[in-house]
Amino acid sequence: MPLDLQALLEPSRAAFLMMECQEGIIGGGGFGALAETVARHHTVAHIARLLHAARRARVPVFHCTMSRRP
Repeated sequence: MPLDLQALLEPSRAAFLMMECQEGIIGGGGFGALAETVARHHTVAHIARLLHAARRARVPVFHCTMSRRP
């Protein structure tokens, strides 16, 4: 059965989930190899472009962050 990507990308049914895009995770203070890869591939700039497009299309945006309990 072929996958209908158009239905999955319908703004009225889609959401943009951004996972763990925190300085302590993907930034210089985070995990070394991950931070280097994020910088090398300009991941933050790509995410910013996707966020802008999602907001322009009125797609809900969710920022999922990590937190530790005291």
